[in-house]
Order: sequence, then structure tokens, then C-alpha cells
Amino acid sequence: MSGTSPQVQINKHGTPNGSQPSNSKTYSFSVSLTTGVTSQIDLRSQQFANIIGDVQGVFLDNSVNATPFVVTFGSGQKIVVPPNGQAIMPIYVPFSTPVFSLVGNGNVTMTLVNFPSPAAVWGTSTGIVITNGLAQVQDPALEALISNNSLSASTALYGSGDTLLHARAGVAHYGSITAVGTVTVLAGNPNCYLTGYRLTLDANATCAALSELTITTGFLNAGIVDETVIQVGTAAPAGTSDAVLIGQMDNLNLVGTSTGDSLQITLAGAALTAGSIRYTLFAGTTGLQ
Repeated sequence: MSGTSPQVQINKHGTPNGSQPSNSKTYSFSVSLTTGVTSQIDLRSQQFANIIGDVQGVFLDNSVNATPFVVTFGSGQKIVVPPNGQAIMPIYVPFSTPVFSLVGNGNVTMTLVNFPSPAAVWGTSTGIVITNGLAQVQDPALEALISNNSLSASTALYGSGDTLLHARAGVAHYGSITAVGTVTVLAGNPNCYLTGYRLTLDANATCAALSELTITTGFLNAGIVDETVIQVGTAAPAGTSDAVLIGQMDNLNLVGTSTGDSLQITLAGAALTAGSIRYTLFAGTTGLQ
């Protein structure tokens, strides 16, 4: 026996037969716990005396205490009852190890039953709210992070060996580029991701001279995702009225660095004197997922 040895009173009560076995019984334990001290309940003598049968459920009463009540059974099952709360739980207690470890503060009650019990948790004061069987708790540290806009989250998308499991849902960002230089399509917040893109060249696109144009799509810090090279002359091809697809990639799951990476398109080689290069990037920022 470790820690303190609580005063345990075992009360045997008959229960209505109803749909329960004819030998259904409940066994109650009242225990006074102290913070930081682990107490044990050892019912082997009651087991051997045939006072206790096969335990299948437990009622836990922590309603008068402002700290959690933790019960660990010999089978390894652990139940945490929230402050000012009560619970009923199905449990498995092997006949050979009817020993329970208890941690908490204040007076608590355990009632063992030898018939199946449903799992339920509820509150007994305004100090705890139960929604759909779950205890709603407050975390001051977490609330401070949220209030200060310091909390960010990103979806875990990889399995073992960095195997891609799911793709992010990118939002379409449209635009066009005609001059040599870089266009920032989406600024990092704190960093961007890219799920796909599409590049087209207007049918009437021309340059001042026959030129080789290089269009790169990528991140400011993480580097280039793809590079497209095309030639544009001084006159548009005759009989062409539709834009030409010059680059496309789908089903990407690329993320910039965590240092505020931005998503960019760069045109190099020569400027267009007519028409434009149009882009659609399916992307987003990790801070907005």
C-alpha cells in the first residue's frame, strides 16, 4: 500500500432485478484524498471472501471538489473525473487484481457495480459544462495565445516516409503579367502553400522583337516550383483567337518556408507589347487554413 491508507467503508446494497442479474449489487467507497498523494484501495480480501463479484462498472463522485479525480485500475484503465463532476463508466477489473490507485483532493465516492454500465460524464455546478458527454474546460494559457493572435495551426498532411495523405484546398488567385519583373500573387501569413496553377498566353501577344520569355512560378524563399519557356514574335499568329495554354500543374501540396514566404510569378527575357500572360494560382496561406 503506497501513500496514505484511506478509511474505506464497504456497503453492500441489493438492486432491483428488472433486466439485471438476480445477484446484482453495488459496493460504495468513501475516500478522503490529499493533493500530491496517491492512495490505494485493495479489495482482494473482499474478493476472496466472495463479497465482490465481477465488477463491470463504476460511479465516481467528485462533485464537491475543485480538482480532478483520477482513478487507475489494476487493468491499466485510467479515468479522470473533472472538477465538480460525476461520471459512470464501464470498467474491467480482473478477479486477481481488484486494486485501484486514486489521486485527487477532498472527499470522493466510488460505487462499483457488477452489471454493464454506460459511459457518461456530467457536471454538478456552474464550474463545469458538459456538451455531448464532453467536459468543457478553460485553459488560460491557450486563451492568452488566441487573444494575442499568437496561435497558428497547419494541417498534418504526411504519413510515414513523408507520404502525402491529403491535399490542401487552394483558393483561385487570378492575374496577368506583361512587364519583365516579379509579381507577388500572395503574401506570406506566415507562409504560403500552392496546390496547382495554370498559365495562358493571349492570342494577340507580341514582343518588340522575337524573344524568348521565361516564366517562373514559386516562393520568395523556398525557390522555384516550375519554369516555363516560350517564344513570342512581333506579330500574333494569323487565324488564332483563343489563348494558348503554356503551363499547368495540378495536385500539388507545396509549402513555403516558415519565415513569411510569399508566392510569386516572374517574367524574364522581354516585355510584351500586346496581350499578356495570364495566371491562375490555387493557393492559400497557412494562417488561414
